[in-house]
Amino acid sequence: MRNLKQTLFATGALLLSSLSGAMAETFHLSHVLAADDPLNLAALRFAEVVKEKTAGRVDIQVHPAASLSGLKDGVEGVRLGTVDISLPDSGTIGNWVSEIGILNLPFVFSSWEHADRVFDTSVDKWFADPIRQNVNAVLLSAAPMGFRVIMTSGKEVNAASDLSGIKMRVPEIPVLIQTFTAVGANVSPIPWGESYTALQTGVVEGIEGSPVALNGLRAYEVTKFAARTNHILLDALMIMNAQKFDALSPQDQQVMRTAAKEIMGDWLYEQRRGAEDKAWSVIGEHVKANSQPDIESFRATMKPVVATFVEKNNLQPVYDELRSLDQK
Repeated sequence: MRNLKQTLFATGALLLSSLSGAMAETFHLSHVLAADDPLNLAALRFAEVVKEKTAGRVDIQVHPAASLSGLKDGVEGVRLGTVDISLPDSGTIGNWVSEIGILNLPFVFSSWEHADRVFDTSVDKWFADPIRQNVNAVLLSAAPMGFRVIMTSGKEVNAASDLSGIKMRVPEIPVLIQTFTAVGANVSPIPWGESYTALQTGVVEGIEGSPVALNGLRAYEVTKFAARTNHILLDALMIMNAQKFDALSPQDQQVMRTAAKEIMGDWLYEQRRGAEDKAWSVIGEHVKANSQPDIESFRATMKPVVATFVEKNNLQPVYDELRSLDQK
């Protein structure tokens, strides 16, 4: 009888162990863009592939439109472990890793192709370790998301001087704050989710961002003008709390990395690139849109921001490598 009890106990323990191993580990992924944005579609696709490739061991729940956390507090949440995965831009991460702000300097990328080469070959090499050390996060992927444009409610912008005195909403990103301060704008670092109301009530008179993101915000309802300045590249990084990533099996870690690279990098790049021109056309249906503003005036006015940032952060070798990738 005793042997039978021992056998039953051992069998039950083995069964419980097996069931425990089969249970899904649920992670929550946060970002601030709309549910129909290509970024969210990519996040959902990422979650689906990871669940399939891990045989259900990893279940990722996607929370768009700042429904779980905002941009900056999403990164802080990953750092503390209260958010599992986040999709911030590098500029926001710059609040913890100042040198990554080089990716947000004005006019450092000349084209989508240039940006793709940099993000595909160098971003992980340059910034994965600093992100782990300072944000307590694993960098799973990075991808260009589009070039930023300007929309205003009361004054048309054709040249850099037109921004003088305008109350501009910019993200809580040091490089962007410095860039728009350099052109004489009155900068207000307002969270993205509050931007529409800020424009609607006149708290700010202008906003900048990618055409896709601005359409998701429906900024054309509370502005009258748009200028396709393409002054700064918008990107998206996928970061995951380091302890939670490290707790996964090596097999599941590799699934996460591969899916992030293939979907958040390659697939999203193609989707977002195609969406940008379409989004700009939609903006032009609602407001007076200038597709050819005086780009050189913006470049000249913002150039000191680049030189100061590179020197202050001792990034001349990185800057030179970044620029060299424009020639290949």
